[in-house]
Amino acid sequence: MKRLLSITALALVIALSLAFTGCSGAQKDASAYFQGSWKMTNVAGATEDDIAAMEAFGMNVVLDLNEDKTAVLDVMGEEISGTWEAKSSTELTLTIEGSSVTGKLNGEELTIAVDGEEMTFQKVIAEEAAKIKEDAASMEGILSDEGDDATSADSGVTYDASFTPVTVVDDDMWTIDVVAKKSDEWEGPGYVVDVNNKSDKSIYVTVPSDACSVNGKMVDFWGGEVVLPGKLAEGAFFYADSDDIASVSEMTNVEMVIEVWDNDTYETLASYDVTLN
Repeated sequence: MKRLLSITALALVIALSLAFTGCSGAQKDASAYFQGSWKMTNVAGATEDDIAAMEAFGMNVVLDLNEDKTAVLDVMGEEISGTWEAKSSTELTLTIEGSSVTGKLNGEELTIAVDGEEMTFQKVIAEEAAKIKEDAASMEGILSDEGDDATSADSGVTYDASFTPVTVVDDDMWTIDVVAKKSDEWEGPGYVVDVNNKSDKSIYVTVPSDACSVNGKMVDFWGGEVVLPGKLAEGAFFYADSDDIASVSEMTNVEMVIEVWDNDTYETLASYDVTLN
């Protein structure tokens, strides 16, 4: 009788153990490994000094992975929304503005690769994430109005605060917006352009160098951007020859041509005449 009770008790323990194991597995959601706030601690090509300098100026990147599977990427105070999904306890898919990338968790580090370039994040508590964002937001004061120009002395970038954005085209194929006029120490003065490619072609948006003028004077412009089918490209930069245009304030009454090419055949698909202030 005693032996029978022992066997019965052992069977009960095993049954309970299996039951608890099953419950634990059901409650263990892979998203729990990722949910929370992540601060970028490294990016491909950056040195420790580069990262330290970025942090000193509040130029941080924070990724919030929320419980409702929404994601917010805070890039130096500017928020970009998206979604995320845990594929396993070590892998997630992050989708921002229609583009999806894979993130991999290795211990305490989350690595996300964009076009082959890796960014590394580490989880931070909510209070630290809030402080990082607050510091980044305070840096917006760098772009303060000073007459017609808004200048960042630290970055060497000058924006023309009086510039009026222009929609060049918005149809079933693509949308092209000239969103800003700026100058920096590396590329000189020019225009920032956003392109939304709604077509099924890979396109190249560019400015013919011999089809632009500034205040009635012919000036060479340069630059171009490849945009894959169904993708949005922000921040393409068409810049003027700095030998002709020394500062952003000189770049007025601009007439240019923006062309859209088939990126595979280099055939010109469309051409638009644009007048900018």
